[in-house]
Amino acid sequence: MHSTNRLSGGVLLGLLLAGSLLPYALAQEDVIGCGGFVRLSGDFANDEKPDLSPIRVKLYTLGGVFKSETECAPNGYYYLPIYEKGRYNVRLEGPPGWMFDSAEQEVSTEDDGPCMQGKDIDFKVVGFALAGQVRTEGSESGPAGVHLKLQSKSGGTFSTETGEGGVFTFKDAPHGTYTLTAHHQRYKFRRNSVEVVTSFGQSDVKETFDVIGYDVKGAVRWTQGAAASEVPVLLKPQGGSERPRDLLCKVSDTAREQGAWCSAVSGKDGSYVFEHVPLGLYHISVDKKDSQSSRFEFDRDSVSVAVEHSPVIVDEPLSLKQFVIGGKVLDFKGNGVAKATVSINGSPVAETDQSGSYSIKTSVGSYSITVSKENMLFDELKGYELSPQLRRIGSIQASKYSLCGKVNMEPGSPVQGHKVSIRSSKGGRQESLLTDSKGEFCVMLAPEEYVLSVFAGTGIIMTPSEKKVALADGPVLNAEFRQAALHVQGSIDCLESSCGDNIKITLIKDGQNVKSETLNGKSKFSFANIPAGPYTVTVEKKDWCWKSQSISVKVGTEDSSSLKFVQAGFLTNVEVPRSLPVKLVHQSGTKYDLNLQTGQTTLCIPRSGTFTIESDKCVRLSEKTFTAPSAKVLKFAVEEVSTDLMVEAKPRSDMQISFELQVQRSSGKKVETVKAEPKGNAYVATIWTKPGQVVDITPKVEGENLMFEPRSEVVKPSFENRCSSEKIRFTTKVGRMLKGKIEPPLSNVIVRVVEEVRGGGAQEHEIARAVTGDDGQYSIGPVWDEKKYTVIATKEGYNFKLESNGVFRSVRMGEVKVKVVDTRGSQLAGVMLSLTGENEYRQNNRTGDDGTFYFVGLLPGNYFLRPMLKEYQFKPASQSVKVQEGENPIVQVQGERVAFSALGTVRLLDGMHEKNAVVKAEAMDDSQGYEETVSDEEGNFRLRGLRPGVEYKISIKNGEGMRHERCSPSHVVIKMEKKDVSGLDFIAFRRPAKLDLMGVVPGAEDSHLKQIVIELALASNPNAPIKSSPLLAGRYFEFASLARDSYVVRAVSQLDSRAYKVSSPPVTVDLDDSTGLVELSFRADPRNSGEGVKATSFYVLVLIVAGIVLATNRKELTSMYNRGSSAK
Repeated sequence: MHSTNRLSGGVLLGLLLAGSLLPYALAQEDVIGCGGFVRLSGDFANDEKPDLSPIRVKLYTLGGVFKSETECAPNGYYYLPIYEKGRYNVRLEGPPGWMFDSAEQEVSTEDDGPCMQGKDIDFKVVGFALAGQVRTEGSESGPAGVHLKLQSKSGGTFSTETGEGGVFTFKDAPHGTYTLTAHHQRYKFRRNSVEVVTSFGQSDVKETFDVIGYDVKGAVRWTQGAAASEVPVLLKPQGGSERPRDLLCKVSDTAREQGAWCSAVSGKDGSYVFEHVPLGLYHISVDKKDSQSSRFEFDRDSVSVAVEHSPVIVDEPLSLKQFVIGGKVLDFKGNGVAKATVSINGSPVAETDQSGSYSIKTSVGSYSITVSKENMLFDELKGYELSPQLRRIGSIQASKYSLCGKVNMEPGSPVQGHKVSIRSSKGGRQESLLTDSKGEFCVMLAPEEYVLSVFAGTGIIMTPSEKKVALADGPVLNAEFRQAALHVQGSIDCLESSCGDNIKITLIKDGQNVKSETLNGKSKFSFANIPAGPYTVTVEKKDWCWKSQSISVKVGTEDSSSLKFVQAGFLTNVEVPRSLPVKLVHQSGTKYDLNLQTGQTTLCIPRSGTFTIESDKCVRLSEKTFTAPSAKVLKFAVEEVSTDLMVEAKPRSDMQISFELQVQRSSGKKVETVKAEPKGNAYVATIWTKPGQVVDITPKVEGENLMFEPRSEVVKPSFENRCSSEKIRFTTKVGRMLKGKIEPPLSNVIVRVVEEVRGGGAQEHEIARAVTGDDGQYSIGPVWDEKKYTVIATKEGYNFKLESNGVFRSVRMGEVKVKVVDTRGSQLAGVMLSLTGENEYRQNNRTGDDGTFYFVGLLPGNYFLRPMLKEYQFKPASQSVKVQEGENPIVQVQGERVAFSALGTVRLLDGMHEKNAVVKAEAMDDSQGYEETVSDEEGNFRLRGLRPGVEYKISIKNGEGMRHERCSPSHVVIKMEKKDVSGLDFIAFRRPAKLDLMGVVPGAEDSHLKQIVIELALASNPNAPIKSSPLLAGRYFEFASLARDSYVVRAVSQLDSRAYKVSSPPVTVDLDDSTGLVELSFRADPRNSGEGVKATSFYVLVLIVAGIVLATNRKELTSMYNRGSSAK
């Protein structure tokens, strides 16, 4: 019996009634199987093979729903029948302590999945757990992070570390005898090594490793945070107990007298360490009785610590205060500078004495120390760390001196604004400054030698032109200058008698064109009234090249008239695909050698006229002539390149053969034959190919029983400025014949000769095959004499073993008949039978309509049989079967049905079949039973494994992430009997693929509506809008058909930002199961007025409420509309 939650509505009821009248036929579904082996790691290769049947293999959906389980055969083979296509997880559950390389694998039963392709889903036992503990002495717990090493007598090692409480586990150690060692860089153990014995399964280490104690580390610092070194520190127990005799930390005699257990002195970084301190509570304090401590004033002189199961870092440092320190101020040469003012962080604190020394009182910290004195500049000690460990402050040395002078001009000439250039004699750095109203200048420079010059204006020459000064001895305050115009001329030398027109000569200074002249029919040029200074003269004419296109000239006190520009040739642009050596032959017969570079090159051709190109003998070019000069780019393509082939292919030195090469180019199917001529111990031939073309070379010899290895060679000729040469080597020998026979004689046996593919793993390449006659003999060949081959004999129903000299011994294989019946003795069809045997033999098949199946082609040996069928239990559940040669055992198995199925259909509201709907059955008792399935192409589903006497709630799985959001009826409750239940029909409602987002902007004024645009962006990329919308009537906006995601919505103003101050914060919206509603804030205040935002109109509020109601009830309104349409 079953009950349903009824759905009202005429249309829906009609659909349900129509569905119940559809014929429903239950056919025996195809079973999809996944199987494989649980294998042992290579570490167990030499061990006796254990029984792996305690391992259970379980099948789950990706959502974690249990589907079925089986146990491994003793040899580790398992097989899981699966009744529905999909993706599943296969999980292993082994006995405690068993470790697998991976206890879970995802599998697919789709057409392209490994199960449908018959691939094994293998697992591996990699070891067994070995557990133990490291403890703190005097405690039942211990530290984490201790390194444990397990080493066998054969040299194999395993390692791990302790976890919380000091517990450790070795997860991958095979059974045997080991030495177990504990190690930690900072810990000491009472005992750190024991001998342990592991076995097949988990083992425990009986002995423990005891840690004697832990390091306690702290620091002594100044109040400003700097490290304080060489400070004596004591560790005392709280309560004042006597120091244990076996304590490992160091203690001085004075510290021991004060009741301390340990003592230490802070290092350069201010840190101290008490080593191997036992568990307990302690005080750490400064040893004030030590003479070193009397120098300091303390801010904090003690702290308390607790030592547990790990090293201790003391958070609170011991703290110290002030000290006195001195330093010295020096000039550039290292002499003391007197009466210099020393400042700390900008405040004067001292003045140097005659030797340049000073002293200050300060505390530890980082300071800025500066020194000042007239006409001198000193480097700042910035961020200078002061501490008592610093004996003296580093010397502060003068870094710059004043360099001052004056520029004197002729009476009536201005003295202000003249440029003074200063450059270092060493080169590189250069300074410049302008004179003041008195003609004076002054600058701070590093103490070295400088060269000064003055520029007082165009045409004005100063004397001296340069002046050297040395600042190494101190400031220079008296560098003086006083005031002290020319032609640039030259000519043009052309290749031809007339230079022609449009030759441009340009005079340049400091990158700027000063003057220019265009020569038409002339060969000389001249520039007059040129001020003194350095210049560059350049020449330019279209399509001409020059030996030098620019000449540098320095105008001083005399004319420059010896400039000459010489034409070198005519410019021509050439493009080639790769570098080539060529000869250019002029129409007059003159030849020029050139190396053309890859790509486009501009050549300077020494003559005008027509040229012929002669290329290298290895290359054929597309173009042969050109005319210079040329306005266009001359493109020369390489049509073909030649390759000389040298082929080594002689079986013996005394054998002469007629040798040909079959050449097949990659650009076509045509095969050419090239005659190879003998040359020494090889054969040679020449082929022409297009650049980059691949050529397949196959040797061919007529009339000889020769074999070539390889059968062909691929050649890709190259061309790098020289002729290409390729050397090909073929191994050539007379082949041999492979002969043998089958005993006793057997006809129609297929005998194959194979060799292993190099680098191909287990792949094999078949060389040849033959079929035996009535005498059982075979002959195959020719094959390579020196190669190793495998000869394989096959015939259905027989097994062959190669004995010697090509003789195979044949054995006729047996068969096992399995018959499965139910409790009434009737044949049981569709039962999955899994048979496994030695050498990883396995076969999985289903019984036929007569309840039987024959396993054929079985070698003599022991086999393991397991029957499987969903909803059935079998007696026996598994059994061993022994097959002997000449015997065909019969096995009978009885199956009892212990669970049943619930069947039905899933349709959509329009009556269409709905596939891929997830249907679930939940037990309503305390067993928490659960089954799940998926509807097929016709909407049919079958929930298997439902137990009689149990009530189940049947429904379509819906909600977050599911295909459907609800169904009708919402569920069906059934009570299973000892028979299948059918007629469970559902109407499913799919989750909408797209959702709408609606909203309002209530704060927008009427006059602003046309200047507001609503932008929509993904929350993952909020600054990249994907949609935009203007405001509709009533300040309403809508974005339709959006995917489920998080979005950012903002109102963007196009109002003038100079006139309005706009506030419109964005809003983030998550679209999930229903239409989104959002209200955006918008405020635009005039910048010249304090007037607030006008109140929202009443009708806007009405539209907001209407929009919310519409969005919230959209589904119900749509349903009402559909019912109204149907009624019409």
